[in-house]
Amino acid sequence: MPPFPILRRSGVHRVACFALSRALLRQIKQLSTPIQRTAREELKAVIRRNAKLQGHKEIAIALKLGYETLDALHNDTRRQHVLKSISELANRRRAENTASITRASYRHGTSRPRLESPKPCISPYPAASKVLDRPFRHLSGRRHVPVLISANRVPMLRLKKPQPPFLSRMIRNLNATREGRTLLAPRLEAEMRIAEDEDTWDRILYTTLGVIDEDGRCWTGAVSYAMEELKWKQDQAIKKRIETAKRMWEIVKKERALAEEEVMKRRREKQRIREERRSVREKEDSVIGGIEAKDVSIAGEKEGAVISAG
Repeated sequence: MPPFPILRRSGVHRVACFALSRALLRQIKQLSTPIQRTAREELKAVIRRNAKLQGHKEIAIALKLGYETLDALHNDTRRQHVLKSISELANRRRAENTASITRASYRHGTSRPRLESPKPCISPYPAASKVLDRPFRHLSGRRHVPVLISANRVPMLRLKKPQPPFLSRMIRNLNATREGRTLLAPRLEAEMRIAEDEDTWDRILYTTLGVIDEDGRCWTGAVSYAMEELKWKQDQAIKKRIETAKRMWEIVKKERALAEEEVMKRRREKQRIREERRSVREKEDSVIGGIEAKDVSIAGEKEGAVISAG
């Protein structure tokens, strides 16, 4: 036997608590519809919170507050104050639950919940130039030669990292289109066999009963047209990828040539500046040397004059 009775296991105590909670909910049900929905959920949150109390003093305080709340709900003047108190208790409980979940996830090695960042813009920059318009003759900074790569058989020029979201979306759409066409080919082959059976059945109906289709078209013709159209779209997509890759490769070669030209131009500019500095330094050295020689000659003349005077 425990040294003190556990009230949660007492039938009388449980019946009293259930009766109090039902009376509170029944009284809130008589409120207006918008207030009723909010207050009912908040009161349920408070009841769930107090259902886990074990201390005798805490349970006595909770029951006292419950009976006082029930009396206040019958009074029109005290009703708004009681509803505000219930809302504060429910919000405090939600904050405690959020903090406990955060501490538990951090304790078990999982990452803390992060705020959802706004979705990046996946549309091209309004003033952005097209990639195939390169190379540009004049740039504001140093030229970076793009790299021609294949993103899952989609040719693209990698200019810099990170990759723009718009470009990633375009690559995904192209790959999804190609994958859909690839999966459509075997489906059309299976439908061709079904179309042949349908044409055979139409011929049987025509020979036995004289029934003929009003359109006069065969099933295999429609499937054959779909297969030819699919093959044409695949061939056109392949040709377009090849042409795009060739144009991009030409852009890379032109960019390399311009980059080498700009490197040589920078070197010549640095050499010119270096030579100008050297010439200025030589002029300054010659001027300083002439002044020093003049001072030496003046000093020698003075010394000779002093000796002759002596």
